[in-house]
Formats: sequence, C-alpha cells, structure tokens
Amino acid sequence: MGKNVFLDEMELKRLVTQGRLLSEYEQPIYQKVIAGRSGLTLLDVGCNNGWKTKERFCDKDFKKVIGIECLKPLVEQAKEKLEDEVFSFYTCDITEEDFTKKLRQIMQNEDVPAFDVIHCSFVLMHTDKPEVILKRLREFLAPEGKLIVIEADDAQSALSPDKDGLFKKMLEVLSVDPYAGKRNMGEELPRLLSNSGYADIKSECTKVCSSGMEKQKKEDIFEVYCSYLPEDLSLLGKQNGTYKSEWEWVQKNFDKLYQQMTDEATKISMGFRICTCGGGNDV
Repeated sequence: MGKNVFLDEMELKRLVTQGRLLSEYEQPIYQKVIAGRSGLTLLDVGCNNGWKTKERFCDKDFKKVIGIECLKPLVEQAKEKLEDEVFSFYTCDITEEDFTKKLRQIMQNEDVPAFDVIHCSFVLMHTDKPEVILKRLREFLAPEGKLIVIEADDAQSALSPDKDGLFKKMLEVLSVDPYAGKRNMGEELPRLLSNSGYADIKSECTKVCSSGMEKQKKEDIFEVYCSYLPEDLSLLGKQNGTYKSEWEWVQKNFDKLYQQMTDEATKISMGFRICTCGGGNDV
C-alpha cells in the first residue's frame, strides 16, 4: 500500500473535509505571517493534488507559490487544473537524498532565490527523519522568512464524556496504525525545530474543538480523524495478524464511536499543533 494510500478516492475526500475543518484555525495564522508584506514567494511541501494549496494561498500578496509532492499522479492533476502564472506544481520528494538539488533546479526555473514562507502540513508524521527534513527546508528560507508546520498531536485529544473508554481506545488504535503516521509529532515540534536551528518558535494552535449542537463540525472531526480506521485495519489484518485485535475492536465499536463523538452532549477536542518560526541568524 505505502504512499499509494494518499491516492485513494476516500482519502482525497477526507482531505477535503480536513481542509474545511482546519481552515478556521489556519487562516488567522497565515494572515499574521504575511501581514504587511507583498510580493511573497511560498513553498508548499506535500501539496497533494494542489487544491488546498490554491485555496489556502490564493492571495494578492503572493507573487509565486510552488507546490511539491512525491506522488506524480497528484502533481499531474494539479498541473492540469490549477497551474497559472502564480501557482506551479512539481514532483519532488523531500525524503530523497537529491531533494536539495531538485528543489534548487525548480527555484532556478521559476526565478525564485529563496522562500518568504515555507508551509509543511502533516508531512513530518509520515517520515522517519523529521529533523533531516526540517534542516533541509531551513536552507531555502529567505532571511526574514517563516516556516509554518502543522502536525497531529494526540496528546491534546480528549472526549467528555467518554462512555466505556471508546475514545481512549480509539487513540490507542490510531497510535499503532502505521498508515496514520506518528500521532505525537505535534507534541515534539518545538524540540525538533529548536534542534534543527530555527528561532522565534511559536506554538500558535494546539487543538480543534467542538461542543453542544455543532453536529456538522463533529461529523467533520470524526471523518478526518477516524473514518480511515476500518480500511486501514482491514488491510493490516490481512497482511499481518498482529493487528487482529484492533481490527475486531473497530468492527465492533466503530458505529458506537461515531454516535458518541457526534452526540450533542459531548465535548470533543482533537490535537493538531501549528508552529511558526524563523530560520535563525545564519540563514
């Protein structure tokens, strides 16, 4: 399965919901980063099929936005539907050894000497060497540039009331699902950024919250954080009997978990951390 999980139609639909859900938390931070500036250049790392890149950064203050993505079919979709004089998309894998060389070539083609903003959303949690990636990106920040990083942080996730501990168990299942990535990456971000040489590190946001009769928002939270579990564990169970108990639990409790998480009596928070930082004195 590997990286191809992100080509799945259900996963692309989930990412649309994720964009809608997180927008109210992301946009104020984006606006703060670009406030009072114009003619900006931006790199979006892990741009998927480009639609979130264009939706997030379709702003008059950007003169050039470059999206990079490791999956060529997604880049081809972005090129066909979204490229224009501002937005460009390229196949480029930040985990590969030749990443720096490839990105410098892209920047030369686009006449971009450095990036005023680098945006990296839910990428580090799917890699083995996040500090290596952060150090690579730091090379490409302009002297006054800002890095924006967004990652899951299940240490901030909670549900009240949590009848029968279903939500707590769901977080445990998520933590062992390799397709879900490293669920504590957001908690580690400040340390990783500091170790990678960044400065002025700020934790801007730590969770998405919903309570009372916010039915649609609760459904969005469930789709973004839980909807993929049955498919993931079905595949994992077929490949490796190690996940049999998790698969059986999901089969038995998935509908009950949905009812509990979307009930108007519940209060829910799902952790995701947004950090901003500068590149330090030697960038």
